[in-house]
Amino acid sequence: MEYFSIGISILALLVALWSSRETIKYSRINFLHLLQQLMLQKAKDCNLLWENAFNVLTGVQFSNPSFKYVPTISEIIISIQLLDNSLVEYSQIDKRDFFLKQFWIQIDTSLREYFKDGVDLSGYHETTQQQIIDIIKTFNPLFKKY
Repeated sequence: MEYFSIGISILALLVALWSSRETIKYSRINFLHLLQQLMLQKAKDCNLLWENAFNVLTGVQFSNPSFKYVPTISEIIISIQLLDNSLVEYSQIDKRDFFLKQFWIQIDTSLREYFKDGVDLSGYHETTQQQIIDIIKTFNPLFKKY
């Protein structure tokens, strides 16, 4: 009877180990799925800000016309930082290129062209200039394909 109890205990332990392993595997998949949804939503936000820069803000006079693009630039930087922080926190940094590619594909074509064609940095504040440089460096590998 003792051997039977030990056998049942070992079997229960093995089932528990397998179950916890599967739970971890599915939680990682769930995390990656949620992160992908977040990046797609951030791309939509960037597209909306980009559209607003042309439509809503056309009647507004800026001392520098480039200022209307600053919210979009900031949103892209925030999106990249959220992605990087999440990937580092959950040890998934090897997925960065995939998520950046998904984000870049979802960005409006005219917004992608804005960065591809070279941005005149002279009209921007120093911090925004650095943000633009960072965006170009981040997405430069995707410029030719998308």
